[in-house]
Amino acid sequence: MCNCGGRDVTVGQRVTGVRGADRRWIGGICLYFLFHVLWRRLLGGSLGLDEAQILLEGQRLAWGYGPQPPLYPWMQWGLFQIFGDPILAMALLKNGLLALMCVCLYRLLRAGHPPQTAGLATLALLLLPQIAWEAQRALTHSVLVSALAALACLVVWTWIRSGRPGSWLLFGLVAGAGGLAKFNFVFVVPAVLLAALMLPDLRRQISWRGLGTAAAVAAVIVAGPVVWMWRHPQHVLSSSYKLEQAEAGMAWAATALQGAGAVLIAAVSFVALAVVVVGGIYLRWRLPVAERPPVPQQAAELRRFLWYYAAFGLLLVLLTVLVSGSTSVKDRWLQPILFVSGPVLVLWLLERVGPAGRKALAWVCAGLAALVVLALPVHNLYGEPGRPARRSAPVAEIAAELEAGGVGSLPVLTDREWLAGNLLYRRPGWQVAPVLFAGLDPVECRDADLVWMDDGPEAGQALADRLARRCGRAVTLGPVRAVSAPYPWQPEVPFTVYAARLGFAAE
Repeated sequence: MCNCGGRDVTVGQRVTGVRGADRRWIGGICLYFLFHVLWRRLLGGSLGLDEAQILLEGQRLAWGYGPQPPLYPWMQWGLFQIFGDPILAMALLKNGLLALMCVCLYRLLRAGHPPQTAGLATLALLLLPQIAWEAQRALTHSVLVSALAALACLVVWTWIRSGRPGSWLLFGLVAGAGGLAKFNFVFVVPAVLLAALMLPDLRRQISWRGLGTAAAVAAVIVAGPVVWMWRHPQHVLSSSYKLEQAEAGMAWAATALQGAGAVLIAAVSFVALAVVVVGGIYLRWRLPVAERPPVPQQAAELRRFLWYYAAFGLLLVLLTVLVSGSTSVKDRWLQPILFVSGPVLVLWLLERVGPAGRKALAWVCAGLAALVVLALPVHNLYGEPGRPARRSAPVAEIAAELEAGGVGSLPVLTDREWLAGNLLYRRPGWQVAPVLFAGLDPVECRDADLVWMDDGPEAGQALADRLARRCGRAVTLGPVRAVSAPYPWQPEVPFTVYAARLGFAAE
């Protein structure tokens, strides 16, 4: 009995140690992203492009805001009600979602691997520049959709695979939330289900009843925004130019080849750094085949599941590009599919290297994390020689001078969302809207102050004519004045905007 008791104590100690390791990994993930929240707030400055857009959209709750689904602005609106500091609120939401993605991935990997392996594979997200760098530098909706994609994979592997009650209801909730997050989530649901069908244990748990339950739940969640999109197609399709449809008369084969090439280039650029790092460590520290430990069946199945998910997701993207005739694909559009690529490559590596290789991988990931932290101030405050950073723009000084000249007593219209968001950030009491989305806000067809920054002083008349056509009323443009201030880190470069009073004719 004593021996049995000793074994019980040993088992208990092992379980306690594993739980402690899990807490340390999850706690480390949360602390890393909490640091980035504080780092973004400390760096301060003006808003980036995506930040300015979300500040504008997060001022109110609406079924739609333009070409993006509404979930991210809804969540940001909620945090704006809690925190009076917009930069803090935006940094909290973004980094909270990044932490959610990493924690979901860690819990998913823990289903087949010990804590150290799961933790190192999660760190492999730092080998993907779109996640390690771009998600901190910019991005909003892409961060949300990637977090929900990780959650969808976790639900399928840990809930649906084990047949837990309510698993399909939960999957429907995640699918519905993904539908409100970003349109490229449309690839996630079929990709994860097709991956599940490739594995016998998961295939047995998939039923038409379960799929119907998930579909019904998702349909209820997305119903309101879908109706809005149906009624406002001009706003939903306002950024479709980014797909770069093939020129009229171009042969289908040429279009297909160009589109397929765009998918390939985007995918390769997404995973290139991870392939280089994993390949380098493998070549330097690989173990002889005879010394490699056997791979547990559950770990092997989990890795196949993730490979299938990425492969089916890419195939669906490729088919969509070929059918639509698109010739442009951005690597960030693949993020909810290829976020698993770095972790899967590292899982492959960890089966083939010993402690030295693991340590090298950990040091590389730590170095990349430190590099991101050190590069953000340069990006935020300086930019490039002759091209100052958007976040260093002296919008506070510009707003003060505009206000001294009488701007702000009427609604303010701008030529760019970035300028509108930054003016609103510096002057929360102003009514600010971009001309781009005329018709979404009633202030856009009343007398207003027009402020713009592109194409010189003569561009004001073109913007006024555009508003006249949108509103169906004559518009007069008052005298134009220029307002300038130097960038603080590159004072030889001026930041200039132009302002004029708009007058709308009576209806």
